[in-house]
Amino acid sequence: MRTFYVLLLFLGICGLPVGALQLAKRAMAPVVAPAISPIFERQPLEEAKPVLDAKNARLFQGPFIALQSHGGYDGFEWPGFYEITNLSKKPVTLTGFRVTWAPASFEGKHLRLVLRTNPSEVVLFNDENAVIDSVEGKAKDPSTTKFPVTIPPHATYFLRIHCIFDLLSGEKPLKFQDENDAHKWIAGAVGLPPGANGKVRCVSNAHVPVEISTADGRTLKYEPETVLFVPGCVINVPPGHKKP
Repeated sequence: MRTFYVLLLFLGICGLPVGALQLAKRAMAPVVAPAISPIFERQPLEEAKPVLDAKNARLFQGPFIALQSHGGYDGFEWPGFYEITNLSKKPVTLTGFRVTWAPASFEGKHLRLVLRTNPSEVVLFNDENAVIDSVEGKAKDPSTTKFPVTIPPHATYFLRIHCIFDLLSGEKPLKFQDENDAHKWIAGAVGLPPGANGKVRCVSNAHVPVEISTADGRTLKYEPETVLFVPGCVINVPPGHKKP
């Protein structure tokens, strides 16, 4: 800055007009600006980081099962199996869990699959080995617990969440006399494609939206790839592979 004023004094002594002095002032401005701008560059805005990661535990996911009631079948049980990781440095408490389905059309009817009540019961596994031991019969399932569930920092828990759904046509729940018929309709509602011999094909990569509520008032939304199947569905085996 001192150099600038010395230059102005020199130009004034030389008898240059005022316009020349203004040009000299503008010429010096770029020299000053870079010294200020790096201060702001060192203070970027911090981006929001995800708190949880939610995946469908596809290897352990169970099927839709029609619920028997009063001599028929009314509603469907689905044990949603999810792998949830706390990505943060603090414990995260889950207070609720919802699975949502897009409306569908099947055999001329408009269908909606809705939760009968918000899930409250959950079987909690602390790691994948505990799940495998349970599936292989080496250990019993942990006791059923209820929300809220707290996941420690950087921990991964496996949750089997007991969901009951009603299949609606309009506002009326559908009821079935035959179990196979009930499974055919639930397969149509969730988009399972038809297979050979009138059977439907299982799907291993459906994107099913879920919402997780936390104790701090947030609702976190995910669309993990999800396994969907009903009893008796056909596994689509790629060419060159043998069926298990």
